[in-house]
Amino acid sequence: MAGTSRLVVSTDALRDASTRIAAVSDAFASANVDVEPAAASTPFLPLSFAIREFSNNWSSRRGDLLDKLATLADAANGVAETFEETDTELSNAISIE
Repeated sequence: MAGTSRLVVSTDALRDASTRIAAVSDAFASANVDVEPAAASTPFLPLSFAIREFSNNWSSRRGDLLDKLATLADAANGVAETFEETDTELSNAISIE
């Protein structure tokens, strides 16, 4: 048919993206460094304070990032599942006489 559009979705690519995002999330989750020894051994108090403040801010932002990465990984997997289910339902609805 002229002018017919076709939608092609690679659910394997979506699932692969979900897996890769989860791997990045795991890497960030384990990226926890104890800065207290460095902060305590720094004789310059403003630098010691800055080290602790950076660590506290990073921990908070890392938590936010982990939440967003989990949401994104789940969404990519969910989209793949939905397309596969829809494809199966449409295939089952077609009857050839």
